[in-house]
Amino acid sequence: MPIRNCRPFLADGKVVTPQGNFRYPDVVVDCGRFERSATSLREPTLVIEVLSKSTQWIDATRKLEDYKSVPSMRHILLLSQDEARGQLWTRAGDWRLDELAGIEAQARLSALDVVLSFDAVYANAQLDPE
Repeated sequence: MPIRNCRPFLADGKVVTPQGNFRYPDVVVDCGRFERSATSLREPTLVIEVLSKSTQWIDATRKLEDYKSVPSMRHILLLSQDEARGQLWTRAGDWRLDELAGIEAQARLSALDVVLSFDAVYANAQLDPE
């Protein structure tokens, strides 16, 4: 059953992990009750991180584990900035990893009833030739 009444945030959505860490993903979708005075998101459901050479290691290790520990999190999408490639982590009981590659790939975000097509995601990106 898809979650409704969700809102996207670009780089300014604060995710607080159970360990007390603060993370500001490149994109986050929150599906919790909206409160104007809140300083952090209530129910972050999807996080998208764009991996650059300088952030790749921390995004794919420490931040990934922090995001996985958030009870409301259902999807974590790590995207390459250099090529049409990504890793989609989906919580369905345990976490499941789908490796996505190529401009024809699609990230199926079942909790939100959304499919992100890589041809749209990478439409204006300057990708390195393979």
